[in-house]
Amino acid sequence: MLAAAIIFAVYSFVLKRKPEQLSIWAFQLSTFILGRIFLFPFFIGEYVTVSSVEYDAKTVFSILYVGVFASLSAFVL
Repeated sequence: MLAAAIIFAVYSFVLKRKPEQLSIWAFQLSTFILGRIFLFPFFIGEYVTVSSVEYDAKTVFSILYVGVFASLSAFVL
């Protein structure tokens, strides 16, 4: 939780220093891409050490709700 608070503080600081010529959508895309790059080693580590997960419709909709709809609504608000 402490790491999440620190990362949010850093993101807020970086957001205030966003270049004016860069649109908010391009800035958001760059943060998504950087997030994927930084999380990739953890993905590989989990993929190697943890058994696979059975995905059903409930799991997929839960991931979509948390990952897409909540994040998008928080971004828009």
